[in-house]
Amino acid sequence: MHGTDDDVVPLRCGRALQKLAPHSIDPAWIPGYGHNDIPHDTVFHHVGVFLDALAGASDGPSLRISDDFPYSLRLA
Repeated sequence: MHGTDDDVVPLRCGRALQKLAPHSIDPAWIPGYGHNDIPHDTVFHHVGVFLDALAGASDGPSLRISDDFPYSLRLA
């Protein structure tokens, strides 16, 4: 997730990082927002999409509930 108007970490850096990811999902480029001003509902939506994709990936990392659930989730 990256705001397209980010002047702290330029969008080109986010795009370059996404290209290097071995198990990449569709990125969330958020138009018109900067580094710390993306609305919370938008952030939570895209985090949920990311976690759903991560949990469904058969060839990548999987999400597993830790022993101290409901306080944390770990990548297994």
